[in-house]
Amino acid sequence: MSAPNANNPAAAAPQNISASSPAAAPDAPIAQSALSHAQSFPNFITKDDIKEFPEGSDEAKQQFKEFTARGKSLISPPIHTRGQPDTSYVRNKHVVITGGAGGLGRQMALKYLELGCYVTIGDLDKVNGEKLAAAHPKLRFVQCNNLSWKDQCNLFEVAFKRTEIPGGGGRIDIVVANAGVTEMGFFIEDNLNEPRLRTLDINLRSQFFTVKLAHYYFRRSPAYNANPAHQGKPRDSALVLLGSMASLGEIPGAPEYTAAKHGMLGLMRSLRRTSPAEGVRVNSIHPWFVKTGIIDAKVKLVLAGTVYADINDVVRAALFLTCPSPVAEKPNEFALANGRALSIMEPSQGVVDVFPSTEDSTGDFLAFMQRTGAVFNLRGKYMPWFAWLKDTVHYSTLFFKWPIMVVLLTLALRSERGRLLWMVLKNKLQN
Repeated sequence: MSAPNANNPAAAAPQNISASSPAAAPDAPIAQSALSHAQSFPNFITKDDIKEFPEGSDEAKQQFKEFTARGKSLISPPIHTRGQPDTSYVRNKHVVITGGAGGLGRQMALKYLELGCYVTIGDLDKVNGEKLAAAHPKLRFVQCNNLSWKDQCNLFEVAFKRTEIPGGGGRIDIVVANAGVTEMGFFIEDNLNEPRLRTLDINLRSQFFTVKLAHYYFRRSPAYNANPAHQGKPRDSALVLLGSMASLGEIPGAPEYTAAKHGMLGLMRSLRRTSPAEGVRVNSIHPWFVKTGIIDAKVKLVLAGTVYADINDVVRAALFLTCPSPVAEKPNEFALANGRALSIMEPSQGVVDVFPSTEDSTGDFLAFMQRTGAVFNLRGKYMPWFAWLKDTVHYSTLFFKWPIMVVLLTLALRSERGRLLWMVLKNKLQN
């Protein structure tokens, strides 16, 4: 396992990527040229930056303006969704997708494979999962109940230890938290039975599991970029959470589903201000109904006459969030997305950036978010080092464990009491 690259400040934060050179061809590998002069986000706020000034003083106002500017820098600019992301950027990267044996997850897995990625999927559907793995040598299937913490731990451990990945494995670059279900029964029934809330658990609780494991393994991945075209550049970890249009509106009769998807958007919006300190970009996707196995017959009946979203637009949205993408105000410039939420509408509208600016909060609430974010950025800045130190101590302990036990056992057997105990034990084994 590699220690974090403390000497390179860009390793601790995502990069703003600019590719505005007029000489570049439209289909040129934009990220390759842009990364040569990539700049990190402005420095994160540290405790040394925070000064005590009288409330309302000019100094306090100036500090507030400075923190506001830094806070905005954590969230990337809106994406020009009519353009195309630079997909060459993800070549050789390792993608983990929960619920990837069918539907949206399957299409994302196939696209990442097409782009030269290694993919690991975790799903309960063993038949389709194994069929997919058999057809694609660079894809690994792990049977996984994503509502089980133990199963998700196994999924990520298997993914992290894949030896066929360049460098001998030990890295995860992109995680897509895709697993989910539709409403499984209406919980406000006329009885006093405890509600199961299974829809809420699968669609939100399991995503918390995925988010924690993603950060754990991102910290333990090598500090360098997996793409050979960007050798010497810092790694870029990307986490994509799959919501739905119910994250933004409501579905009558589906309170669990709606609450879970609202919660998922809240999860992304909270993480987008703290995860960049660890070099992790967090974004979300919110599709309108897509024709997949998740839609049951009753929902299809209600949707009769409406136009479904195109599954290819959902995949395209995932690429916008994991690859350098054109900036809405300056389509010739490309940036790595953080804190963006993309909705996928009917084909005539396609992919839409939900928030029209880099900052969708104002006033005192914005100041509160930026100040609390500053505290967590301090924590996140040193978390990769802490993880490296903890693992080093753990494996060093294992290395010395058996020699120490042999010495202690030898000393015990040399004592009179130890010899007596050994004789009693040997007699019992013989009898």
